[in-house]
Amino acid sequence: MFIPLVCAQCRKAYCAAVCPVRAIRRDKRTGALLVDEEACIGCRLCAMTCPIGVLNVKPDGGVVKCDLCAGDPYCAKYCPTGALKFIEPEKAPSKKRAKIAEEVLAPLMAARGGGLIESGR
Repeated sequence: MFIPLVCAQCRKAYCAAVCPVRAIRRDKRTGALLVDEEACIGCRLCAMTCPIGVLNVKPDGGVVKCDLCAGDPYCAKYCPTGALKFIEPEKAPSKKRAKIAEEVLAPLMAARGGGLIESGR
């Protein structure tokens, strides 16, 4: 069985919170978390802390993740069977994983003196 996993664009963005160079930011228009490939240093902390495990490491060492195709995700739009649907991140069933990730990351966030990048939604 193949189960595709795509970024849930978490309200509490652990990937962005742990990035030492702040290479992950939230797009104000789409709400998607975007990776600034030029700023990314390839440390992979974002991939390690993602509660869903959807940040992928590229051959050059950087990371890539779903950016919602500028607000119109092609994977859902063109899925031939209709199996993929675009739903708002708040409705995605990732609360349990997010809670675990938050508990694991709390000491790191406290040490950095910062919190998580929260969604404006």
